[in-house]
Amino acid sequence: MTEAISVGSVEDISGQPDQYVNHLAEVNKTNDVVSTDDIYNKHGILLVRKGARIGSDMAQRILQHKLMKPLEEQVQLDRTLNATTVLAAFARFCETYPDIQKIHSELDFDKRFKNLVQRIEFANVIAQKLTVLQDRLPQKFENAVLCGWLATLIATEMNLTGDLIQTVLLAGLTHDVGLLHIPLEIVNKSGELTVAEWRAMQSHVVVGQLLLKNTKGVHPRAAIAVIEHHERCDGSGYPAGKTEEQLDVLGQIIGIADSVLAIRLHQFAKHGRNFRDALPYLHMNSATHSSAVYNAMHALLSKSKLQPTQVNTFQTPSALVDHLVACGNQLKNVVTLLEELQDLALLSGAGVEAKRLYKVTQPVVRMISSSGLLREEILSWLQSLQQQPDEGALGELIESELMQNELYWQIKKVQRMLNEFVEKKLASLNANDQERVQRIKTGMDAIFAAK
Repeated sequence: MTEAISVGSVEDISGQPDQYVNHLAEVNKTNDVVSTDDIYNKHGILLVRKGARIGSDMAQRILQHKLMKPLEEQVQLDRTLNATTVLAAFARFCETYPDIQKIHSELDFDKRFKNLVQRIEFANVIAQKLTVLQDRLPQKFENAVLCGWLATLIATEMNLTGDLIQTVLLAGLTHDVGLLHIPLEIVNKSGELTVAEWRAMQSHVVVGQLLLKNTKGVHPRAAIAVIEHHERCDGSGYPAGKTEEQLDVLGQIIGIADSVLAIRLHQFAKHGRNFRDALPYLHMNSATHSSAVYNAMHALLSKSKLQPTQVNTFQTPSALVDHLVACGNQLKNVVTLLEELQDLALLSGAGVEAKRLYKVTQPVVRMISSSGLLREEILSWLQSLQQQPDEGALGELIESELMQNELYWQIKKVQRMLNEFVEKKLASLNANDQERVQRIKTGMDAIFAAK
């Protein structure tokens, strides 16, 4: 008997009420959503008759109950996404992002990609989820289509078999559909997530896995790829903190595609940077991703013939240098805090949570060290540029800024894990360790408050 995705089970996974029915009610305003069966709650009480439209009133009734069967198996949309829809969306995104079009063209991938998309057999429930994703979370749908594209490029570069490339494409398209079950205010929140909200966000990989696992005809490794796309080879990912020998390469392909796209579509889009500017990110994360996947992604960027941009987000070279010096000094303080946190996590009797905190902290300390940004000669060079600017150094300065941005993102990951540790385990520590944890947390909070 397979696991079912129901209102109750998703709520148990995420700690939040399942929001999918609310998305269906909104979609119903422009695209009829009709029940295909009588819908019962888990006690066998009839909630919705077959043939009823799922509007807002009906949604509120369903929200109050745990269902006998998954809701998505009991409703039908009048119009659902298909291969033509996906290819049309990809064409629009290529117009929006010329560097993506250039990669696509330089690698002569158009015919191959179209064939791959046209070969997908969109199961009813998958077509339904992607249609709702396109309507309700359009930016996530954009990421889904582009992730499917980039992941298939990586898999092709790695010479994977045709069926595995097809599996990677489906996993890329569906890797974030679990977000449809999480409250919109959490998914779209621009500020810092609370521990409970972050826990809910992490649940999307489990929900997505269950969807694919319970869909007939889907390759089992697609479900594995979805649940593992936020896992990292150094053990710093989620939901299980697995390490490289425990991970399926397909999930790592989705993971690197998703990460690079997040940087390109969000960080870079604001400043006119392109895909090629993601190389510093790759260099910083060479131990985070499997070597085969890393090498394939690196090769694709090299083959794209894109050139790095010379975008100075601080307008003047001197302002950029001042920023780099300030961040360099701040990173020294961060390393001190993180090293103490590592020691504390090793000594703590807080069990699994302490071990996970250590697993997340250790690679970040290593990444800061290996970046070279805190070497005395680099810091001295930056300080000399404050006194005597050098226009010829702009390229190196911009790359240093990109590397610092990635370091702060990684440090943010440690901060989230520390907040969760404090919530769950602080009270179980002795008084001295409690004081140390609180001091480290205060220091970490102050760093991001300053930024």
